[in-house]
Amino acid sequence: MRSLYSKIIMPIATLIIISLTSIMIFSVININLFIVPDIKQTTEDLISSKSNEISYWLGMRISEMKQLVSAINVEEVNAEEIEKNIKMLRNYQIRNIENYESFGIISKDGVKYLTNGDIISVDSREYFKKISEVDKEYIITDPIISKSNEVEIILIIMKIRNVEGDVVGYLSGAVSIEYLIDIVNRANIYDFPVELYNKNTGCVLVSTMVNINEKMNNSKFTKFESNIDNESSWSIKMMVPDRFINRKIKETAIFTILLGISILLLTIYILTKYVKSITRPIEELKAKMNFNDIKKLSKINPDDKIVELNSLGITYNSMIENIETLIKKLEIEERLKKEAEYKALYSQIKPHFLYNTLETIQAMAISDDNDEVETAIGNLATLFRIGLSSDKSFIKIEDELKHLTSYVNIQLLRYGDKFTFKLNCDNINKKSKFMKFTLQPLVENAIYHGVKLMDKIGHINVDIYCLNNNYIIKIINTSDKIDKNKINKVNELLKNDYKKENEEGYGLYNVNQRLKLNFGEKYGVRLEINKSKVIAVVTHPILEEVQDV
Repeated sequence: MRSLYSKIIMPIATLIIISLTSIMIFSVININLFIVPDIKQTTEDLISSKSNEISYWLGMRISEMKQLVSAINVEEVNAEEIEKNIKMLRNYQIRNIENYESFGIISKDGVKYLTNGDIISVDSREYFKKISEVDKEYIITDPIISKSNEVEIILIIMKIRNVEGDVVGYLSGAVSIEYLIDIVNRANIYDFPVELYNKNTGCVLVSTMVNINEKMNNSKFTKFESNIDNESSWSIKMMVPDRFINRKIKETAIFTILLGISILLLTIYILTKYVKSITRPIEELKAKMNFNDIKKLSKINPDDKIVELNSLGITYNSMIENIETLIKKLEIEERLKKEAEYKALYSQIKPHFLYNTLETIQAMAISDDNDEVETAIGNLATLFRIGLSSDKSFIKIEDELKHLTSYVNIQLLRYGDKFTFKLNCDNINKKSKFMKFTLQPLVENAIYHGVKLMDKIGHINVDIYCLNNNYIIKIINTSDKIDKNKINKVNELLKNDYKKENEEGYGLYNVNQRLKLNFGEKYGVRLEINKSKVIAVVTHPILEEVQDV
């Protein structure tokens, strides 16, 4: 087995040599072969993309104009024919107002009927002469200023033919050049001169030449140009200063230095990863010795490649065996402690109701009310049989409901004029296991702190239904006065596992604590308010069905 020092020091020198050599080789190749061609190709691609964008935009307008020409379909352009077609053009303009300023139909003698209602003579205008003379089906003019709204536009003039193919007039579409201006401006990413111009007339359609500053005026330029497919006389060009290309070369040199630094950092990273592969067993041992969660301690496989780590691993595993023995001992002690705590809690609630019940039966016996005495004694017998005859913590839910019903019947003998009671539990499995003495303390709380204090008759409902593998139990009682602050305080105490004895409503806290001890923190009791009603909501898991519990 090699020492830890020898496994780390040897690759360091090799990695540094490889890193420095890579920097020098890459620097020479990158500067001589890639920089200038990349700059030119990128600029050419940019201009070409803008050319295609303009050509596509023009193509869309030309296609739309052709469709309009086919829709006009007249034998002769005259006042009567124009009147019925101008409405169609006006509707189309409204729907495409972002592209078209106006439309016009031009007769062969140069009278132009516009969609805004104007009628003008254009026989002396250059575009009319040109469309009348050329063999092309359409022409596109250089930018002009619209006389109707002073907006800069171009005109697309297209011939209208009859069924025999003879020219009977022309369709004119006035298109705003805002979109062309936007395309040219977006091409101007470095504030270099960019312009869209007509090669035949020399007219500049759109230009960013105004952005040239004094320093650029003294520079030499390399021109990048691309023609517009749908208008062969149009072209877009960009003038890139030569000093910009030279600057890029300098920037590349800086980039190369930075790249070299990056390679060194990468080298350090690789070296770090390599060292971690050696020290990982130590880190693993450190992580497993995290005593913040002692139950997660586990043995490791000692590293048999390094002497020091092998010895440390064997020692650690021996320590883990001793800790596991102690944990098992502590777990047994903790379980016994919780069982004793639960039995103490449970024993506190067994005699809670006995004395008041006996006093009630005694009062009825004195008044010789034999039927009620018989009923009261029967209910009390049920209470004793279910509630006090066994030390089991769980019973069938049907027995828990019998226990509750017996308790309520006795209370109705005492307070029959104070409240009514209703139990709704039709859709539950009454054979399933249920925590004993859960419902009665909550109903008792509803009586003594709710309906008993009312000036009029109150109502208590117990609703039990199933939701997500849990029983949801709602004990609902009416109340004349509801103290929201008190309800919030009780909920806070329930949330914090309050368990002080001899406090008002202790039955709530007792049931809540037993639910949490048995099933975990997501189970328990909480209080809600709904208008004049207080609702105790209990969450209890649905347990397996048993025949005898």
